[in-house]
Amino acid sequence: MPKYSLNHTLSAIACAIATAIIAIDFSKGGKPAHADVVDLSCPVGGETATYSPGITNTPQSTTVKVDGSHTTCLSLSDPTIHSAGYNLTIQRDFSCVDFTVPIFDIKYIFNNGKSSTVHYVTSETANVEGEIVITSVGTVTSGEFVGDMAIRTITDTTLSPEQCLTTQGVTSVTGVVTLTFSR
Repeated sequence: MPKYSLNHTLSAIACAIATAIIAIDFSKGGKPAHADVVDLSCPVGGETATYSPGITNTPQSTTVKVDGSHTTCLSLSDPTIHSAGYNLTIQRDFSCVDFTVPIFDIKYIFNNGKSSTVHYVTSETANVEGEIVITSVGTVTSGEFVGDMAIRTITDTTLSPEQCLTTQGVTSVTGVVTLTFSR
């Protein structure tokens, strides 16, 4: 990974953590309205998404399989949590030029055997300095931390324009992912 890309990724992770830890209502003259209680912070994680068939510049029905893990998690309300893993499958029309993420659920399984299921209802996709950044917001609907707001941010490697032009298309991407649950 180029040094610039690593520095950019680390900066994005640090910003996501800082944003998740303290929420400031700037409409009140810049003074904090309240601080959210962070129940879970997982600033270090990785994710791989595979596409079948590969995505090209032409939208087509694609099955996306995602496997991810958070290798470093901290929870003051449950100090036995140190890591989490997850996977999900989404099927919809995707292309290299339309990377809209639908509503989806993820079940996070923690190292202590407990789990949390999150229903993500909004996702914003941006192309930041050539990388795809997807921020999803949802609610923990079952398991530990039920009722908490969840925010996940994934920064994927750039889709290769040359690969998007082939008949095989892009068959996988990898990236770094952060996760926070707060109430």
